[in-house]
Amino acid sequence: MGGDAAELDNVDLYQRSLNASAQRGALDQMVAHALEDGEIDAAEAKKIRSLHAKYMSASLEAIGAVIELHKARA
Repeated sequence: MGGDAAELDNVDLYQRSLNASAQRGALDQMVAHALEDGEIDAAEAKKIRSLHAKYMSASLEAIGAVIELHKARA
């Protein structure tokens, strides 16, 4: 493998960001699908809420990693 630790950390940050983006895409696709008939039924709402929770979790993980990597060192 090559590269220094900072490059590996940046790869990790990119992977986390990519995961959050993929989760957001899945959420957006589900919302679009649910709205095709003009309304969101209970099953669709449950799936949307589940996908939203997954997106929020991935997003918080990505932001947490950015903060951890770039926080001020005392």
